[in-house]
Amino acid sequence: MPESTPSPAGLRPKGFKADTTSGLGFRPHGYKFDQHNYRAYTTRRDFQLLHTPRGRIALQYGGVVARLARSEVSDSDFFRGFDDEIYDVGDCLWDRTSKHAYWYDRLSDHEIDLLCGVYHVGTADTDTDQASIVSWWPKPNAWARGNLDGSWWTPQCENDFFAKRLGHLANGVFVLPRQSQWRSNLKFRKEVKKCWDGVEIVSDSIVQGLVAALMAA
Repeated sequence: MPESTPSPAGLRPKGFKADTTSGLGFRPHGYKFDQHNYRAYTTRRDFQLLHTPRGRIALQYGGVVARLARSEVSDSDFFRGFDDEIYDVGDCLWDRTSKHAYWYDRLSDHEIDLLCGVYHVGTADTDTDQASIVSWWPKPNAWARGNLDGSWWTPQCENDFFAKRLGHLANGVFVLPRQSQWRSNLKFRKEVKKCWDGVEIVSDSIVQGLVAALMAA
């Protein structure tokens, strides 16, 4: 399994300390974000990630990560495929017996934080080095827990969330939610989430049946 595979139940290892340099770095408690921060974020995001060869990897993620990338990464860039760098920084799936292995690209945690515009903001308790995470856009985990995360980018994703968020930013509303707040903000109609969960269950059942049939053949 890849080195970066999460620990069971997503538990942080003992002594874990967040990397406050990841993404857009650290800001003190009470910091007020404005249009200069937002412009600095988009410039750094595009220059350091989306306008580089690694920008195309974001399109593989789907959701809001892919939507942000789609504004800057062309289809031709995506279909160009990976380069030899993947053997140094990519993930490898291999059963240790086959002559073949499957390699795939993945963004680093820092690149995800950069793309979503993550800051680490100090808490009111000056006696600790704790920091809360706020961002211009929800990180993948927060997006996945909302009711908009389905198999494709729907008109509701575009109009009720993405365009509305851009509108707020254009009108000077520079509020950066924490990840728990993003999860709450992304809960639109509950029946949508139930529908996607049902699709996942049925799809898994079909795949399991096909695998069983192939094994028995």
